[in-house]
Amino acid sequence: KQFQTEAILLAARDWSGADRMVTLFSYEYGKITALAYGARNPKNRLAGPLQPFSHVDLFMQHEKAWIPFNNAKSSVLF
Repeated sequence: KQFQTEAILLAARDWSGADRMVTLFSYEYGKITALAYGARNPKNRLAGPLQPFSHVDLFMQHEKAWIPFNNAKSSVLF
């Protein structure tokens, strides 16, 4: 199941290797915990938008326990 939402990034922490686990808050879905694969690589397009308290537009895919996403666009940075 794929879905799109706008959310505010509450927290980001390093996960194994080059991944990052993020906690988001969305109006439609509430609190979301998601994995951003490869987000710690400086050349990855997810590295910039995943800063705390940024407003992001996400495309995610629900799988098992974690929700991985591969597309994030920052619209407003605080």
